[in-house]
Amino acid sequence: MENLTFPLYRPSFLFYLVCTPCTLMFANVFEKKDVSYLDFTMTDLIDTCLEIITKLNSSMSSVKLIRKIDDVALYKGENFPYFVDAVNILINNALEHSGIADLAELELTINIEKEQDEDVLTLLKEEFDKKKIRVESLDFLRLSISNTLSEDIDLQELQGKIAEIFDKTRDTETVKKYSQSEGGTGLYKLYKTFQYNINTAYSILYSIENQTFTVTILFGVMNILA
Repeated sequence: MENLTFPLYRPSFLFYLVCTPCTLMFANVFEKKDVSYLDFTMTDLIDTCLEIITKLNSSMSSVKLIRKIDDVALYKGENFPYFVDAVNILINNALEHSGIADLAELELTINIEKEQDEDVLTLLKEEFDKKKIRVESLDFLRLSISNTLSEDIDLQELQGKIAEIFDKTRDTETVKKYSQSEGGTGLYKLYKTFQYNINTAYSILYSIENQTFTVTILFGVMNILA
Protein backbone atom coordinates (compact mmCIF):
# COMPACT_ATOMS: atom_id res chain seq x y z
CA MET A 1 0.00 0.00 0.00
CA GLU A 2 1.49 3.28 -1.08
CA ASN A 3 0.37 5.24 1.97
CA LEU A 4 2.16 2.81 4.27
CA THR A 5 5.53 3.18 2.59
CA PHE A 6 8.19 5.03 4.55
CA PRO A 7 11.95 4.55 4.15
CA LEU A 8 13.98 5.28 7.27
CA TYR A 9 16.93 7.48 6.44
CA ARG A 10 20.12 7.19 8.46
CA PRO A 11 23.51 8.54 7.29
CA SER A 12 25.17 5.21 8.03
CA PHE A 13 22.81 3.18 5.87
CA LEU A 14 23.82 2.52 2.28
CA PHE A 15 22.64 0.20 -0.45
CA TYR A 16 23.78 -1.39 -3.70
CA LEU A 17 21.41 -3.56 -5.69
CA VAL A 18 21.69 -4.41 -9.36
CA CYS A 19 19.22 -6.60 -11.21
CA THR A 20 20.80 -9.41 -13.21
CA PRO A 21 19.49 -11.70 -15.97
CA CYS A 22 18.94 -14.44 -13.38
CA THR A 23 16.81 -12.11 -11.30
CA LEU A 24 14.73 -11.21 -14.31
CA MET A 25 14.34 -14.90 -15.09
CA PHE A 26 12.49 -15.63 -11.87
CA ALA A 27 11.02 -12.17 -11.32
CA ASN A 28 7.63 -13.05 -12.81
CA VAL A 29 7.58 -16.81 -12.38
CA PHE A 30 5.16 -16.67 -9.48
CA GLU A 31 2.95 -13.80 -10.60
CA LYS A 32 -0.04 -15.85 -11.70
CA LYS A 33 -3.35 -14.61 -10.38
CA ASP A 34 -5.18 -17.92 -10.91
CA VAL A 35 -2.83 -19.90 -8.67
CA SER A 36 -3.45 -20.56 -4.98
CA TYR A 37 -0.54 -20.88 -2.56
CA LEU A 38 -0.33 -22.63 0.76
CA ASP A 39 0.27 -20.53 3.84
CA PHE A 40 3.97 -20.45 4.63
CA THR A 41 6.58 -19.88 7.32
CA MET A 42 9.76 -17.84 6.96
CA THR A 43 11.68 -21.13 6.92
CA ASP A 44 9.58 -22.27 3.93
CA LEU A 45 10.36 -18.97 2.23
CA ILE A 46 14.13 -19.17 2.65
CA ASP A 47 14.24 -22.87 1.71
CA THR A 48 12.38 -22.10 -1.52
CA CYS A 49 14.58 -19.12 -2.39
CA LEU A 50 17.81 -21.04 -1.82
CA GLU A 51 16.53 -23.89 -3.98
CA ILE A 52 15.70 -21.49 -6.83
CA ILE A 53 19.03 -19.67 -6.61
CA THR A 54 20.99 -22.94 -6.52
CA LYS A 55 19.21 -24.20 -9.64
CA LEU A 56 20.03 -20.96 -11.46
CA ASN A 57 23.60 -20.74 -10.14
CA SER A 58 25.24 -24.02 -9.14
CA SER A 59 28.07 -22.10 -7.44
CA MET A 60 25.60 -21.14 -4.71
CA SER A 61 26.29 -24.50 -3.07
CA SER A 62 29.87 -23.41 -2.30
CA VAL A 63 28.88 -20.20 -0.49
CA LYS A 64 29.47 -20.04 3.25
CA LEU A 65 25.84 -19.80 4.28
CA ILE A 66 24.72 -18.78 7.77
CA ARG A 67 21.01 -18.73 8.48
CA LYS A 68 19.09 -17.91 11.62
CA ILE A 69 15.31 -17.82 11.53
CA ASP A 70 13.69 -17.05 14.86
CA ASP A 71 10.11 -16.94 13.67
CA VAL A 72 7.60 -19.78 13.41
CA ALA A 73 4.47 -17.83 12.48
CA LEU A 74 2.33 -18.80 9.49
CA TYR A 75 1.78 -16.20 6.75
CA LYS A 76 -0.89 -15.86 4.07
CA GLY A 77 -0.01 -17.81 0.95
CA GLU A 78 -1.11 -14.98 -1.33
CA ASN A 79 2.05 -13.08 -0.35
CA PHE A 80 4.43 -15.98 -0.92
CA PRO A 81 5.41 -15.21 -4.55
CA TYR A 82 6.23 -11.60 -3.72
CA PHE A 83 8.38 -12.50 -0.74
CA VAL A 84 10.18 -15.07 -2.89
CA ASP A 85 10.83 -12.40 -5.49
CA ALA A 86 12.17 -9.93 -2.92
CA VAL A 87 14.48 -12.38 -1.15
CA ASN A 88 15.81 -13.80 -4.41
CA ILE A 89 16.72 -10.32 -5.62
CA LEU A 90 18.80 -9.79 -2.48
CA ILE A 91 20.52 -13.17 -2.55
CA ASN A 92 21.32 -12.91 -6.24
CA ASN A 93 22.72 -9.43 -5.73
CA ALA A 94 25.11 -10.81 -3.12
CA LEU A 95 26.32 -13.48 -5.54
CA GLU A 96 26.78 -11.12 -8.46
CA HIS A 97 28.03 -7.91 -6.86
CA SER A 98 30.14 -8.80 -3.85
CA GLY A 99 33.24 -8.48 -6.00
CA ILE A 100 34.33 -11.94 -4.82
CA ALA A 101 35.06 -14.15 -7.81
CA ASP A 102 35.37 -17.43 -5.92
CA LEU A 103 32.01 -17.91 -4.22
CA ALA A 104 33.60 -20.37 -1.81
CA GLU A 105 35.09 -17.27 -0.18
CA LEU A 106 31.74 -15.45 0.03
CA GLU A 107 29.91 -15.43 3.35
CA LEU A 108 26.15 -14.96 3.14
CA THR A 109 24.06 -14.47 6.27
CA ILE A 110 20.26 -14.63 6.38
CA ASN A 111 18.64 -13.55 9.62
CA ILE A 112 14.92 -13.26 10.42
CA GLU A 113 13.67 -12.22 13.83
CA LYS A 114 11.15 -10.05 15.60
CA GLU A 115 12.22 -6.40 15.73
CA GLN A 116 12.88 -5.60 19.39
CA ASP A 117 15.11 -2.53 19.12
CA GLU A 118 13.15 0.21 20.88
CA ASP A 119 15.00 2.94 18.98
CA VAL A 120 13.97 1.46 15.65
CA LEU A 121 10.38 0.95 16.78
CA THR A 122 10.30 4.56 17.96
CA LEU A 123 11.42 5.74 14.52
CA LEU A 124 8.72 3.62 12.92
CA LYS A 125 6.10 5.07 15.27
CA GLU A 126 7.24 8.61 14.46
CA GLU A 127 6.91 7.95 10.72
CA PHE A 128 3.41 6.54 11.18
CA ASP A 129 2.39 9.56 13.21
CA LYS A 130 3.79 11.99 10.61
CA LYS A 131 1.74 10.34 7.91
CA LYS A 132 -1.32 10.08 10.18
CA ILE A 133 -1.42 6.34 9.67
CA ARG A 134 -3.27 4.36 12.32
CA VAL A 135 -1.59 1.05 13.10
CA GLU A 136 -2.94 -1.36 15.68
CA SER A 137 0.42 -2.89 16.48
CA LEU A 138 4.13 -2.24 15.94
CA ASP A 139 4.72 -5.97 15.58
CA PHE A 140 7.47 -6.01 12.94
CA LEU A 141 9.82 -8.64 11.58
CA ARG A 142 13.42 -7.87 10.66
CA LEU A 143 14.64 -9.74 7.58
CA SER A 144 18.35 -9.12 7.01
CA ILE A 145 20.63 -10.48 4.30
CA SER A 146 24.36 -9.76 4.62
CA ASN A 147 27.31 -10.62 2.43
CA THR A 148 31.02 -10.00 2.60
CA LEU A 149 32.58 -7.63 0.05
CA SER A 150 35.82 -7.84 -1.86
CA GLU A 151 38.64 -5.64 -0.60
CA ASP A 152 38.87 -4.33 -4.18
CA ILE A 153 35.53 -2.53 -4.00
CA ASP A 154 35.86 1.25 -3.77
CA LEU A 155 33.41 2.05 -0.99
CA GLN A 156 33.45 5.80 -1.66
CA GLU A 157 32.52 5.28 -5.29
CA LEU A 158 29.91 2.78 -4.20
CA GLN A 159 28.40 5.27 -1.80
CA GLY A 160 28.09 7.86 -4.56
CA LYS A 161 26.20 5.46 -6.82
CA ILE A 162 24.02 4.38 -3.95
CA ALA A 163 23.03 7.92 -2.98
CA GLU A 164 21.82 8.67 -6.51
CA ILE A 165 19.67 5.55 -6.79
CA PHE A 166 18.31 5.84 -3.28
CA ASP A 167 17.16 9.38 -3.92
CA LYS A 168 15.19 8.22 -6.96
CA THR A 169 13.27 5.61 -4.96
CA ARG A 170 11.41 8.41 -3.20
CA ASP A 171 9.44 9.02 -6.39
CA THR A 172 6.79 6.38 -7.04
CA GLU A 173 6.71 7.01 -10.79
CA THR A 174 10.47 6.50 -11.02
CA VAL A 175 10.14 3.24 -9.09
CA LYS A 176 7.49 2.05 -11.56
CA LYS A 177 9.59 3.08 -14.56
CA TYR A 178 12.87 1.45 -13.56
CA SER A 179 11.34 -1.68 -12.04
CA GLN A 180 9.70 -2.48 -15.39
CA SER A 181 12.81 -2.05 -17.53
CA GLU A 182 15.59 -4.58 -17.94
CA GLY A 183 18.07 -1.86 -17.17
CA GLY A 184 16.44 -1.19 -13.82
CA THR A 185 17.90 -2.19 -10.49
CA GLY A 186 16.74 -4.82 -8.05
CA LEU A 187 16.13 -2.05 -5.55
CA TYR A 188 13.38 -0.50 -7.65
CA LYS A 189 11.65 -3.85 -8.02
CA LEU A 190 12.09 -4.51 -4.31
CA TYR A 191 10.40 -1.23 -3.45
CA LYS A 192 7.63 -1.83 -5.98
CA THR A 193 6.99 -5.34 -4.65
CA PHE A 194 6.41 -4.11 -1.12
CA GLN A 195 4.66 -0.94 -2.16
CA TYR A 196 2.06 -2.51 -4.44
CA ASN A 197 1.94 -6.25 -3.81
CA ILE A 198 2.34 -6.85 -0.06
CA ASN A 199 -0.31 -5.22 2.09
CA THR A 200 1.88 -4.17 4.99
CA ALA A 201 3.94 -1.25 6.26
CA TYR A 202 7.65 -1.59 5.60
CA SER A 203 11.01 0.12 5.71
CA ILE A 204 14.23 -0.85 3.89
CA LEU A 205 17.62 -0.17 5.48
CA TYR A 206 21.11 -0.66 4.08
CA SER A 207 24.51 -0.68 5.72
CA ILE A 208 28.15 -1.22 4.89
CA GLU A 209 30.31 -2.05 7.87
CA ASN A 210 33.52 -4.05 8.26
CA GLN A 211 33.54 -4.91 4.55
CA THR A 212 30.07 -6.42 4.87
CA PHE A 213 26.98 -5.26 3.03
CA THR A 214 23.58 -5.70 4.70
CA VAL A 215 20.04 -5.14 3.49
CA THR A 216 17.33 -5.11 6.15
CA ILE A 217 13.61 -5.12 5.46
CA LEU A 218 11.38 -4.25 8.39
CA PHE A 219 7.76 -5.20 7.77
CA GLY A 220 4.61 -5.35 9.85
CA VAL A 221 2.99 -8.74 10.30
CA MET A 222 -0.53 -7.77 11.39
CA ASN A 223 -2.05 -7.81 7.89
CA ILE A 224 -0.18 -10.81 6.53
CA LEU A 225 -0.48 -13.44 9.27
CA ALA A 226 -2.52 -16.47 8.22
